Amino acid sequence: MKRSLITLLILLVVLPIATALLFKRIPPATVGVKQNQWGGGIVESDFSTGFRLGISGYHKWHYLPTRTHFLHFTGTTAPQYFTSDDISKWANPLEIRTTDKNVVTFELSVAYKIIPGEAHKIVMDGLKLHYPDRVKSVVMAVLRQELPKLTSEDLQLTDLRLDRVASTLPFLNERLKEFHCEAE
Repeated sequence: MKRSLITLLILLVVLPIATALLFKRIPPATVGVKQNQWGGGIVESDFSTGFRLGISGYHKWHYLPTRTHFLHFTGTTAPQYFTSDDISKWANPLEIRTTDKNVVTFELSVAYKIIPGEAHKIVMDGLKLHYPDRVKSVVMAVLRQELPKLTSEDLQLTDLRLDRVASTLPFLNERLKEFHCEAE
């Protein structure tokens, strides 16, 4: 009786500690990237939500969001209810000179996400903290290259604006592949 009580007590104490040391939880809406600390580097695989083998001291985990990111070019700043870990970036509106030499201010939002299965490449390239800024730079460059192709009159016609968006999206995605992201 005493021996089984001690065994039960050991299991109740040791099992949670062993589980905590051997497994890591990848939160919802997140992809995990495993790094071997003692050689081997980044594991070339993305790990989805759930519990994964991750031995403390041997593995290091990097977490990236799987949700859609938003890049807002607006005249306002982020609302107060947004926290610092949100996936929205706020920037000033874009001022573009059209083909007929008029300066037009664009307020727009660009939605993008990490390409599924390529989060580990972001970590391998050392972009874990900087990929949103790199994406913002590419988006601004592409928009400043493509939007001036419209005249002031073209901007008033929905069909022409939508055509410009449709023709710009593949070019933008080609440029964003370098940072393992795609615009939606």
